[in-house]
Order: sequence, then C-alpha cells, then structure tokens
Amino acid sequence: MGEHDEIQSQRGDWSNGNPAFAAVDVLRLDHAFDYVQDVALPRGGQGIFPSWLPAAERRALRAHCAFSHCATLVFPTGEAAAMDYFAERGWSTQALIPSVLVKRRLADRYGISESDCPVSVTRLSPAANPQCIVEVFLFPRAAVGPREYICRNERTHNFENHIGFQVKDPTSFRLNRLADMLEGDGRMLFEGAAYNPHEGQHGTTMLYFAPDARAAHERRRFSRWELQCEGDLTGFTHTRPVREAELHRAYTALAGN
Repeated sequence: MGEHDEIQSQRGDWSNGNPAFAAVDVLRLDHAFDYVQDVALPRGGQGIFPSWLPAAERRALRAHCAFSHCATLVFPTGEAAAMDYFAERGWSTQALIPSVLVKRRLADRYGISESDCPVSVTRLSPAANPQCIVEVFLFPRAAVGPREYICRNERTHNFENHIGFQVKDPTSFRLNRLADMLEGDGRMLFEGAAYNPHEGQHGTTMLYFAPDARAAHERRRFSRWELQCEGDLTGFTHTRPVREAELHRAYTALAGN
C-alpha cells in the first residue's frame, strides 16, 4: 500500500457529515489534503506554480520560500466538536489560536463586525505523512447565526482557500522583491497583510495575494497565495499599496469561475 493509499484508508466513509461538520465541509477538508498530497508535495512542489510563471521566478521562489500548507475555511457546529472530529480522523492538530487576517477579511466582505466573526485557526496533518499540512479556519455555525449566506458563499467560491509559503530569513528587501515578482510575472495582486502575535514564538506576519482578473479565470483550486514571515514586519507591509479596483475585478472573476 502506497502512502497516499494509506491516508485514504484511514479516512473511512466520512462523506455523509457528522455532528461537527456538514458533508460539504468534510469533502472540502478531504480535497485540501488531496491537493497537498497529490500536487504540492510531489516533484518538489512544481505542481503549485501556474503555467505562466517563468522558470527564473520559480527558482527564486523555491530559493527564498518553503511550501508550508494549503488552507481552507469551514463551518463546524463548534470548536470543541471540530477538534474532536479531527482526532477521530487521526489528524494531528496544533493548538487553536485566534485568526487575525481571515477574521478581518470576512468582516469586510460581509459588512459585519469583527466581533461577529470569532474565527480560529489550527493546522492538521495525517499520521502517515506529517508534511501534508492543511491550515483550517473555523467559523462556528452558531456565530454565523442567521447569516447562512456566508456559509453558502464561502463554500461555493472558496475565497479563503490559499497556499502558504514560509519566507526564509525575511527582510523588507527580500519581501519587496518577492512581492514585485508575484505582482509582475506571477499575475497576482497584493491583498493586504496582518500580524498575528499568537502564531509562532515571535508572532507571524502574513501577506496575501490573489490572482489578477486574467489569472482568476483559470480553474485552480488554490489560486491565492500567502507569504508567512516570522516576526512583526507590518512596518514594511503598510507601505505596499493595495490596488482595490483591480482586486474587485479579480474577485468578480473568481466568483464567476
């Protein structure tokens, strides 16, 4: 039995949902693990890169960044039920921490208060392959309340799906070069950044990038990228402009794809 088959056999039949998750979220979790296992890890991660990214940029990204995880947003009945479910699946979990950036993005997207978005985040990995890491954002359905359209919209369009890269020895100069590369030949747009003091020994700065409108028409399961950096680098990220009009066109394209 191969490593992928072993992971598959550990799943059992979870597709009908359970007390923690609706069936659609179970499938989305499994699809995220499939993506890491089948696309992100083989061949040194070559499957991650879009076809239009030149070889020199691919080499630079691999030299200065390491694939970390892919991520998705799901809607459990509650945090405790979700963590129990992850344990039943045999997935190792990291301690839950409060989300900063996804919480802010959801509040902005739906015009609600951040206090109404109690999103937390953990990372999961199967025992058969600890390098297969999926970052999971949890937005409890009780907190969603009557705003069920949030669940429908996010499950349909997967706006928070992304691939995460850890930047090696981040400096403002290196981050600027990487961001210029992504916004150039990478056909991406800088979406903003945040610092989460709860993540890592020294906190973590996260920079988000979305495909531009042209690239957004390509069908890619995890088309958004995240650069993660140890420490607080918001002094740099606050100086990088966000092109709001282009982002709006990009998300319109993503929603239609």
